[in-house]
Amino acid sequence: KINSRGIDGELLLSSLKESILSAFTEQDSLAIIAGFDELAFSGETFLPCTVENVDRMFVPIFGKTFWSINFTQELLKAGSSFIKKNGDGEVLWITNRNDFSQSDYTAEKYAAMIRNLYPKGTVFHALDLENIKPLVAWEDYGYVDANFPFLRMVTHETGGNLFFLRFHPLKTALSALLFDKVTHFDDIEIQTRLASGYTYANKLFSPFEGSYPLDFPVIQTGRFNGDLPMSITIIANAGDQRVKEEVVIRPDDVQPGPEEVATAYYGAYLQSLTEPRASNWTISEMIDLSLKSRVLTPYTAFLVAPEVDYAQGNEPGNGSDEGRTGVETQRPETFTFSAAPNPFNPSTALRVTLPDGLVGEELRIDIYNVLGQKVRSFVRIIESGGEMIVLWDARTDDGELLPAGTYFAVASCREFMMRIKLAYVK
Repeated sequence: KINSRGIDGELLLSSLKESILSAFTEQDSLAIIAGFDELAFSGETFLPCTVENVDRMFVPIFGKTFWSINFTQELLKAGSSFIKKNGDGEVLWITNRNDFSQSDYTAEKYAAMIRNLYPKGTVFHALDLENIKPLVAWEDYGYVDANFPFLRMVTHETGGNLFFLRFHPLKTALSALLFDKVTHFDDIEIQTRLASGYTYANKLFSPFEGSYPLDFPVIQTGRFNGDLPMSITIIANAGDQRVKEEVVIRPDDVQPGPEEVATAYYGAYLQSLTEPRASNWTISEMIDLSLKSRVLTPYTAFLVAPEVDYAQGNEPGNGSDEGRTGVETQRPETFTFSAAPNPFNPSTALRVTLPDGLVGEELRIDIYNVLGQKVRSFVRIIESGGEMIVLWDARTDDGELLPAGTYFAVASCREFMMRIKLAYVK
């Protein structure tokens, strides 16, 4: 329970037993070793998977409590000794540890030690039940479970499968691990079609790219503009084998997903957009998505500001998002900032609505490019309440015409401040 949410020992063991009875026949043999306050063995040898034998194997295991004790070394050594004594077999390791090394070198060294404990050719499978620790960014794979680097080196080097309770329902993972037909596709293509509209920015979200288990849920996240229903075609290849399936998603089928999946998608997608020479469109896309998803990029770090309601003098961090649109900060109703036209060419009118209490104060409007560099400044003394309009012709303070692209205008006076995004087009 310490490292796993939504599961306990009783649910795990009952699901494991049910899956074994569904997947195995009396031609299959099995042995179980579990770590409680001490190691528990289902027997001294492999037993054929008859109903009677499976019931007998779980007798020493059911009803005991899994303690927060690390039995990894004892468990793996016991499994090695058992296989060397009783003959070759595949290993399914079920764990919920959360402290495996994330260093490539250390993870590979530890994984090699485990593989070398067992006879050459032993296939390792793993089911990771840890689903609380935050996802981590890993090169070539994007955001993954923190245990992924190490467990991947244990399993994939031997041709085994790896599943995560974080991404896979328990019964789905157990069934995929235990049924004989489990294999891996070399690649998967997903085609999406809307009755009206289109999809874009699609990305496969899988903890192991290029290795997709058969009959296993594949998650593809993305965005679409239009209306459901959506038709989906899934095409997968493994050597000479090819599988094609059709799926239709209707409005009633849609269920909200966990926030971490959305964060992982946006983080990986924003990372893919980051280039040494990004176009204006790409930078604008990154800024919009970064502000929407709250995932920082090199182009948005300088835009972060405290969420303060300056109108009523509330303390910072009150958590209110009311009135926020785009990149604008929290603002009083009596101080507004807008631009029209926007997008614009050749000029735009920057319009500020001012409360009466600011008469005689200095109003500043600063224009920034996407790199955070100030390109133009306007300073005006407020002579009366109401509106003040400043025209900007896309030129710098030195009169140079700026290139088309995204800019930010910041209006500030005393404790009031607002930001808006401008699009200069040609």
